[in-house]
Amino acid sequence: MTLLRRMALIALGAFIVVAVVFAPSAAAYIFPKIPAPTTVMVERAAPTTPVMADASLLIKRPSDLGSAFHIGGGRIVTAAHVVVGAKVVSIKSWDGRTSSATVVAVDEKTDVAILQTNMKLLAADLSCSVVPVGTPLTAIGNPMGQEFVTVWGKVAGAPRDGLGRLLYVTDMTTVMGQSGGPVFADGRIVGVTSAVMLAPLQIPGSSGGYVPTIVGLGYVVPSTVVCEMIAKLDAAGGEGSV
Repeated sequence: MTLLRRMALIALGAFIVVAVVFAPSAAAYIFPKIPAPTTVMVERAAPTTPVMADASLLIKRPSDLGSAFHIGGGRIVTAAHVVVGAKVVSIKSWDGRTSSATVVAVDEKTDVAILQTNMKLLAADLSCSVVPVGTPLTAIGNPMGQEFVTVWGKVAGAPRDGLGRLLYVTDMTTVMGQSGGPVFADGRIVGVTSAVMLAPLQIPGSSGGYVPTIVGLGYVVPSTVVCEMIAKLDAAGGEGSV
């Protein structure tokens, strides 16, 4: 065998060894500490955007309107005074779709009502915990027919007996049409918009005449009340006043 041929064979053998050593199938063996792909873990660890506006609804009645929100399974929550006396109401989603919802349960004492719909909606996360004074809030509703308006504020007063029911006091702008809308803290529902604080204003030039004026502080039914109502409703078979 000539020297040139020997050198060619040696070079070919070296090439084959290098190719095998650095082949993908051999990489894990040579470098056993290479970490596994982390894409899936990163995706699972990535924060998700809470469902807020997507779960909010507008409720329409022949002579009135209000707000509401979806909590899953077609179950909708609103204020009792928005739907009292009705069996079925029209609903509208933030993206313009319309449908109907059946009034399942109404509790005028707490001012909470539960509805049911077949409309496909994203669901907001309902918290069953009390939030402390000073907690930042976001509320979505339909004030005076202005659809899907978002306002911000904070809890200005711990839950107390107000207007004959348990309520937070908030410093959020609250006007007619927002009733029944969701109130969020950290992306979770912590209450239902219920009412606005009023104060008497004396009519100039009158003797003892007064008119109510909106103060601007809003009343919100705590989500704990909603959780209790849903638990009672489920225990009773899912329908009727509670």
